[in-house]
Amino acid sequence: MPAPIADALVLVLPIGVTLRAWETSGVLDRECALLEQLRAHYGAVYLVTNGGPDETQIAEHKLPWVGIICNHELARPAQFLNNLPARLVQQLADVREVLVKTTQVTNGQLAISAVRALRHARGTNHRVGLLASGERLPSRFVARDFGPHSRAAHETAERERDLCRCADVVAGTTRDMLDDLAWRYELDPAALKLVPNFVLDNQTEDAVERVPGLILSVGSFNQRKRFDVLIAAISALPETLRAEVTLRLIGGGPEEPNLLMLAAESGIKCEFLSRMPNRQVLEEMSKCAIYAQASDLEGHPRAVLEAMASGAAVVVADAPGLSDAVQSGVTGLRVSSDAAGFTHAIGALLADDDWRMILGSAASRMARSTFALSVVIHQELDAQRLAMSRCGLGTTLRDTGVRWDRSLLMSDTGSAAEHWSAGLREFESHLSEPDRKRFREGLSMNTSSTKPDQAHEAA
Repeated sequence: MPAPIADALVLVLPIGVTLRAWETSGVLDRECALLEQLRAHYGAVYLVTNGGPDETQIAEHKLPWVGIICNHELARPAQFLNNLPARLVQQLADVREVLVKTTQVTNGQLAISAVRALRHARGTNHRVGLLASGERLPSRFVARDFGPHSRAAHETAERERDLCRCADVVAGTTRDMLDDLAWRYELDPAALKLVPNFVLDNQTEDAVERVPGLILSVGSFNQRKRFDVLIAAISALPETLRAEVTLRLIGGGPEEPNLLMLAAESGIKCEFLSRMPNRQVLEEMSKCAIYAQASDLEGHPRAVLEAMASGAAVVVADAPGLSDAVQSGVTGLRVSSDAAGFTHAIGALLADDDWRMILGSAASRMARSTFALSVVIHQELDAQRLAMSRCGLGTTLRDTGVRWDRSLLMSDTGSAAEHWSAGLREFESHLSEPDRKRFREGLSMNTSSTKPDQAHEAA
């Protein structure tokens, strides 16, 4: 029996991610496999989700030993957020050591408020650690979708920063992700841990005979995944070869109508399958002749790793995230991001059975030896142990509800005053005239009652 890391593990899902969402997207079984591995290292495991009462029903079927803290009363999101800290304090009243862990490095509001409340309630005789963990850098993806100077990108970066600075340890799936976070938010290198995505140990290689000419790709149907490039690539194959090829796309999303129309116009054989449980996706990967991914941005691409572990020959775009996953010519092929690059690579692989087998076998050996859950779990547990050993070393955020840039401390006081005044004017512009008047009166009252030493302490 391994020595326990802590008395309790509290896994906090970000707002909008629930067990039901995991089930719908097909990753529930995969996440359950990880939790089963963690189970032996804690006295109890709790999962915090803002989903409704059906979260408990899903857990009773898949994870009956996990305590579920959910929005069982279907309260408004803000009310659920406000009530969560007190609920956790009550639920964990007899627990001395707690590790709070996130599944993303953004939307950490739930985790931060939970840690703050638990530490305040328990005092110095109890230990509460915070591990900020995630498989990709959300601000990169938001900046890609909405622009680097968009409000969405700035808000995502702020949430990222708050969680990473509050965390005792930050775990990321790639070294590039960790380096980026450390540079952006001035994180202590000793508080960073690499924990890559994993593939299941029971994933079988060549479980069934591969279907000649079957090209597979999996993911959300959005612009970033660029399934249109794959459709164009297949349509550009020589006619005799194109007639033997079927492109199978598994997923769903806003681009599906456009992709359906594009596939029909191209005249290729293209199948669209809805999202399915992870085990069924793995079965599809074990049948395809080639797995292709044309995304222009990925984190640590789980689907590509799973396809490699299945023994499929993979072809990916030479793009951030995908490039690091494949050693071109050894464990797969990296090609230019346009349709012509995929056309050439897919055509060459379909014409050479031995080459596909060699690439697929090498990819499977690499993925299984490096990213199998039985391997990655040790890195995950190391990150969790480190977080508990560093309890309280993260920054404590004051719950003021107001954000301000620390660069103001480097400005002269006159310039800082101008910035504060501009911010107050911006806030007031969103208030009605009566509320604006009451706000000014309250602000004047609070400002006049704050002593100089209190103001200095608050800063």
